[in-house]
Amino acid sequence: MRNLVKSLFTILMLGTLSTPGFAQGVKFSGVVRGAEDDSPLIGATVKASSGTVVVTDADGAFTINVKKGQSVTFSYIGYLPQTIKVGDKTKVDIYLKEDAEALDEVVVVGYGTMKRSDLTGSVVSVSADDIKKTVATSLDQALQGRAAGVQVTQNSGAPG
Repeated sequence: MRNLVKSLFTILMLGTLSTPGFAQGVKFSGVVRGAEDDSPLIGATVKASSGTVVVTDADGAFTINVKKGQSVTFSYIGYLPQTIKVGDKTKVDIYLKEDAEALDEVVVVGYGTMKRSDLTGSVVSVSADDIKKTVATSLDQALQGRAAGVQVTQNSGAPG
């Protein structure tokens, strides 16, 4: 009887110890790029369905620990998010497409990035075409008279 209990206990322990081996994760890595110009997306968010989140580096590269069968979502401001399932491939290149509608909703202000709906002050937009039409030697001169509240003063160029 005692040997039977020992045998059952041993089998139970061996079964318990081997179970975590099946749940081992894999290192899933790759590069996140823009689909239009193939440029790496720096700071793109890579989120596994388990809740693990990493951010791409200066080359758009990422490495995240996931389990096979989990899904991974890639997102970046101004781009459509993309979700893929982790299979046998452990290295992938992800190409995100631009989302023109979402990009119009984001405004860059002097102290960060906000949605247009969250702004409490006024916003002035000066397009690149407007700046190209001017004959200016610097950006501040190109904005003079085009953006409300922007004051440009000309210095004489003399030291002091």
